[in-house]
Order: sequence, then structure tokens, then C-alpha cells
Amino acid sequence: MTYHTKNQPARILIVDDFISNIQILANMLKPHGYDIEFATTGEEAIDWVQQEPFDLVLLDIMMPEMDGFEVCKKLKENDETKNIPIIFVTAKTDESSIQKGFQVGAVDYIVKPYRESELVERVKTHVTLERQRKELIKTNQAKDRLFSIIGHDLKNPMSNIFGFIKLLKENYKAFDDEKKQKYLHYLFESAKSNLELLEELLEWSRTQTNNKPFRPGLYPVSELIDNALHIMNETAQNKEITIETILNYTGEVYCDKAMINTVLRNLLGNAIKFSHPESSITLKTSAQNNLVKFEVIDQGLGMSKENQQKLFHIDQHVSTLGTNEEKGTGLGLILCKEFIHRHNGQIWVESELNKGSNFSFTLKMRESNKK
Repeated sequence: MTYHTKNQPARILIVDDFISNIQILANMLKPHGYDIEFATTGEEAIDWVQQEPFDLVLLDIMMPEMDGFEVCKKLKENDETKNIPIIFVTAKTDESSIQKGFQVGAVDYIVKPYRESELVERVKTHVTLERQRKELIKTNQAKDRLFSIIGHDLKNPMSNIFGFIKLLKENYKAFDDEKKQKYLHYLFESAKSNLELLEELLEWSRTQTNNKPFRPGLYPVSELIDNALHIMNETAQNKEITIETILNYTGEVYCDKAMINTVLRNLLGNAIKFSHPESSITLKTSAQNNLVKFEVIDQGLGMSKENQQKLFHIDQHVSTLGTNEEKGTGLGLILCKEFIHRHNGQIWVESELNKGSNFSFTLKMRESNKK
């Protein structure tokens, strides 16, 4: 199920067969910044919750065809919806109804007619708890993924380095110069891979602890592109890959230069990794209104729809070898997403298996919050 982030308005579903009751609740809650949806039947409510993410459901008990108890029970039986908090809002005040409400899974009970201050505070409490629960799940998923990267992707290259050093140490005099160069090359590539991964891990950890400074300013697009090409050209040349540029916009963008250099370097590195030798990559810019769009387009391996949906998520693992069997962790794309979102931009991919990929992101031409 998709989760809304803590920066987005909390979504509340109001379920009542009387529109007037829905309007009363909505009028009380909308001034507090909630995103309100409604359903007038139990079936409609279940459909809504199964298709869209909600932080809270306000549920009437007395409804025709399917009452609130049955709706609550069905939602709690579904693994995808069972954790959504449900508050019964009803005129039924007898003890057996209240007891049954908690038995089927409700977290609270509000009696009609509503006292606005009480309703608002109870909703706020349960929305806050639900947001905290979702953030905890995301944090745990990120931690598990991070440990997986450290335990697997960092350990294996270190084992290779140790193995090659041991081999050279024990057989140095017996090996000819060609074999020594071969093993030294393996050592270099393994050490380089480890260093890149460590740098990505450190960068990502800084973003998670808010220790990564954000220093935006106005920089020419041509300067950002030149910096990225200067770093990545040698890697491209090693695979005989040509990087072409189509710069329809070369003016300034408002960005943190170091962050955007990291984004461009990662996207170009991925494009090189998954491109066939002697092919080409296109780096393109364009502008519309106040937005500048950057595109990194390759003609390489591409990816399935399933893998595209897993990208940019720390809790999802996509493991695909490059055309020269280059390895990666996907952590670079997580960094790209973090950095672009710090700029209030968007990043996405369009790809087709065996035909290539187009990674795009947007930046603003100027600071939008300047007073």
C-alpha cells in the first residue's frame, strides 16, 4: 500500500449515509488542513480504502445494507487495510454497542451530537499516531535495507580485495608481469567499488540525520553539465560510449551545486553501466515556465515495469548487472531522489526492456520563496 509522507496533508475518509452529517464533520475538520473524502455506503467505503491511502476513517454505525460494524470487520480482515485507525461516530451510546465497536477493531468512539473541540483533538491524536506508525515502518525498512547493503554489497568486495592481496603475497615471485597487472587491476576495481559505495552510504546517512547542508544558489546549466561530463567521460570512454548533449536551455537554475553534481554523476553512471559498448547516451535540457528539465537517455538494457516501480525506494531491492557485469546497490538513485526532493523537484524514469531508459528530473530557474 502507498503511504503519504509526513509533509502531505493527512487523508480522512468520512463514512455516513446522511450527507448532512458528512458536511458537519468536514466543516469541522477542513480548517485544520485535512484532505477529506467521503462515502455514503459500506461497500463504497471499502472500495475507497482498498484503492487509496487514508490516515483515518470516521465511520457511522447505523447504515443500511452494511452497518459500520461489518465495514470495520472487513477492513480489519484485509492485510492491506487492517492498520488504518477507525473511529466510530454514532448516536448509539449503549454499552454493548461501544463494546462491540472496540471488539471489531475501532480505536475510539465519538458520540453524536459532536463537540467540535473534542472531535478535533481526538482526530489529531489518532492521525499523529498513525503518521508515527508509518514513519516507523519506513525507518525500519530503510534500516534493514542499509544493513543488507553493508552486509552484502560491502562485504563481498572487501573479501575480493583480501583474496587478491593474499594471492599476490603468496605467489608474487611466481607470477609474470602480465598476471600481476591483471590482479592489480582487479584490486583497483574492487577498491574503487567499495569507495563509491562508502561515499554513497555516508551521503545517504547525512540526509537521514539532517547533517547534509543545503546551500542553494543560481548556477548556469552549462557549468553543471560540464562538471558531470568531466567526471564521467573517462568511465564512458572505457566502454567506448559517446555522451551527446542537446542543451535547449543553458541559463541558470536555482540549486545546491554539490547535490546536483551528485545527481548527474549517478544518473550518467547508471546510463553507462547499463549501456552497450560503442553505443551513445544523450544528456538533454529543456525549459518550460519556471522549470528546467534534465534528461539522461540511454539505449541500453532498459527495465521492466515491475522494476521501475521499485526504483527510488530504500525498502525495495533491484539487482541488475550492467552490460559488463558491473554491480550496483541502487543506493545512488535513492540519493538522487532525496536531493531532488530537497529542491522541491520531481525525478522519474521511463524505460522499456531491451530498448533503454530515460531518467528525468526538474529544477527551478529561480528561488520561488524569495520575498
